[in-house]
Amino acid sequence: MSIYKKLSPGEFDHMINYPVYTNDPKQLNKMKTDFLDASIKAFGKHKYSRLKEGSRKVIERICITAADRGFFYIKRKDFLSRNHISDKTLRNIMATLREAGVIVTIYQGSLTHNGRGEPIHLFIDHPYFSYWRDSLDLQEYLTRNEKDCEL
Repeated sequence: MSIYKKLSPGEFDHMINYPVYTNDPKQLNKMKTDFLDASIKAFGKHKYSRLKEGSRKVIERICITAADRGFFYIKRKDFLSRNHISDKTLRNIMATLREAGVIVTIYQGSLTHNGRGEPIHLFIDHPYFSYWRDSLDLQEYLTRNEKDCEL
């Protein structure tokens, strides 16, 4: 589910400066593997194997990045050019993960205008998810299904 909650600059700073869940490489790798398995399941094994190599690498990079604090955020323009995928491909990947209940997406507040800024994708299965849900006051935005997963 995509949540149209805009984070304040202070909330976003808190998120990116929050301590990592663990510095143990084995534990981080296990989390990355769990996120990747959930992502593959979201697509379906057959469909995932038919994705272009660039799309599969992006999904893996997202899982690696989210392992330390439970979320993934990017400046799309930079990320897309480095990974040679289109904005539509990235949006489709994230939509599939949202629809499968693997992630929840919230948005940074934009400093340049009143709209939403870049998305932040929270992995529901990360140990920090309940902390982010409570500290960012996301309960009212979650669907019943997502609340059942956590409460």
